Amino acid sequence: MITLVLAGLVTGFLVGLTGTGGGALLTPVLVLIFRVHTMTAIGSDLVASFLMKPFGGIVHARHKTVRKDLVILLVLGTVPGAIIGVLALVHLGHGRAPYLLNPFLGGALMLTTCATFLRGTAKSSRIARLFEDQSKENKRKVLTVLLGLIGGGLVGFTSVGSGSIMVAGIMFLYPELTMAELVGTDLIAAIPLLGVAAVGHLIAGDVRFSISVPLLVGAIPGVVSGAILSARGTRSEQVRFGLTLVLLASGLRLIFS
Repeated sequence: MITLVLAGLVTGFLVGLTGTGGGALLTPVLVLIFRVHTMTAIGSDLVASFLMKPFGGIVHARHKTVRKDLVILLVLGTVPGAIIGVLALVHLGHGRAPYLLNPFLGGALMLTTCATFLRGTAKSSRIARLFEDQSKENKRKVLTVLLGLIGGGLVGFTSVGSGSIMVAGIMFLYPELTMAELVGTDLIAAIPLLGVAAVGHLIAGDVRFSISVPLLVGAIPGVVSGAILSARGTRSEQVRFGLTLVLLASGLRLIFS
């Protein structure tokens, strides 16, 4: 119980501070350390994340670090993406899940590692300059919805993607945003996404509240404190670098488990 609370506290703080660390950390921790069934870990993590992120989002909303227009575009993609991801996971079934899903989850974590690393260099990258030079705003809007669709599918299927992958994608598309705006926008946009995915897993019977509740007890104060720091413009590069190493190790462990 206490270890789950501590895991929620650390993860919540990282989510509030950097926008990264929800499913990317909690699900591997539940699978690898607590030996929870993969689908149960995903469902329980999604419920905890869904109830946690509004607290961080409220902090950013009060600091006016949320781009509402981007939230709407992302949600247009994330909600149907999450539904598709959950249906695919339910179709997979509990019996085959650990054998097929663990490598897939590891791959998602590797993608998350790349996205987390690239976030630090996005503003100077050729990709960022390409999007800055686009003359038609409609192109960015379509790509934003597509980003939400892909991220939503990953979240529904693996619980990974609502933080690092989404924020990295937003940074590539909108390099003019501050880090506080990136984190705040992602936290708010993730709420309906996680809600849809969590309901899907609840219906499928993949949620254990004995896991979700202790995680949430630690995650709420963690995400609030982290969000306060990030909304005030606290630099988080060193935290993100350490998180990248943890995600890399977790991804490799799941792939070769």
